[in-house]
Amino acid sequence: MRESLASSEVDIVALAHDNSIEGCKLTPGVAVSVQWLKPGAALNRHAHGWWHLFVIQAGSGLLTMGEGEEVRASIGDVLLVPAWTRHGFVNTSATEPMAMLNMSNMPQLALLSSMENAVS
Repeated sequence: MRESLASSEVDIVALAHDNSIEGCKLTPGVAVSVQWLKPGAALNRHAHGWWHLFVIQAGSGLLTMGEGEEVRASIGDVLLVPAWTRHGFVNTSATEPMAMLNMSNMPQLALLSSMENAVS
């Protein structure tokens, strides 16, 4: 287990996003990260303007989407959360962290917003 996960319920490590508006050269416009939830931890429901594609790498849990629809998730599952859809996760394991590969178009939206501000 990563040290930072030991002191927090949720941890995230960016794999392909260099904190610039453009994202990175490997995956322009797309952020790629790994996100962990401790056993029993929850990532509170929230919504934003970018989509997520999650691939469950370890553990199991529940994805809550929209008006409260629950989707069970375990190793190998691929979950798409459309933009502006309320969503959150709960790690249902009592012993194993839940690890998710997380891809999103967050850098693309930041770039579009930056371009719109430059034009106006």
